[in-house]
Amino acid sequence: MFVTVQIDRKPSIRVYLHSNIGFCIDFLPEMEFPLGKDAVFATLKELLITEFMLEPDSISLEKRLDEDLQLDSLDTVDLVVNLRDHTKGEIDPTLFKDAYTVQDMVDLLHPIWKPA
Repeated sequence: MFVTVQIDRKPSIRVYLHSNIGFCIDFLPEMEFPLGKDAVFATLKELLITEFMLEPDSISLEKRLDEDLQLDSLDTVDLVVNLRDHTKGEIDPTLFKDAYTVQDMVDLLHPIWKPA
């Protein structure tokens, strides 16, 4: 069994618990801790507010991009382009063709999200 201690969103220390010898410690300075989906949602929400002038209270995970937030397919492409700085590499806008809700966008972005 082990426990990882995180400092500034990065695993820094891993403590292994051994039944016979107690514990040992590994330092993990080179690893990055993947951000949770809440960080992706927060950035996505901020962009929806600033770029599309949406009200903060109108944005939640279950909101539909087209019907609830009034975003068309071109708006979605613009949103994806604005998110490039937050992801690892280029984003293919066609990946988001089946994204209907804010939750869909978060789920698709999370695996390619990079820490700030």
